[in-house]
Amino acid sequence: MSGRRDLYGRASSARTLMARDQAQAERQFAELLDEHPNSGLVYLMRAEARRGVGLFDEAQPDYQRAEGHLTGEAAKTQARQGAELATRAVREPLTLDLGDLQGPDLPTNSGEPGRQLGITLLLATLGISATLLAVLIRVWRKRAVGGQK
Repeated sequence: MSGRRDLYGRASSARTLMARDQAQAERQFAELLDEHPNSGLVYLMRAEARRGVGLFDEAQPDYQRAEGHLTGEAAKTQARQGAELATRAVREPLTLDLGDLQGPDLPTNSGEPGRQLGITLLLATLGISATLLAVLIRVWRKRAVGGQK
């Protein structure tokens, strides 16, 4: 059991590293897959890491491999759902328009350059990617237009 826990820990570390050092994370995942070529867990973690940094095309086959190697139905479902999200992201890329972010609650200086600087600082402080922010804006707009709370 400690072998599985160690594998999970190493894969989790590589997944976390992907946001900071993609090349190093890819090397760590490659090492793990050399050692455990049939590990659905490692494929799933790499797929999640790749999708997290916007590598949707690369994530799709990892999700498929993960589903093929995983045994639990919940994990297989997670792999199928991740593959669908990655496929959707490739078909419907999100774009972010700074005009979407206008509002008195955002830290800005006067004028558009200040607004852009304030938004950049806010995103960096919160650790939010532009892709995630675009998704949140899309959800917020649907709720606002639909009148949902």
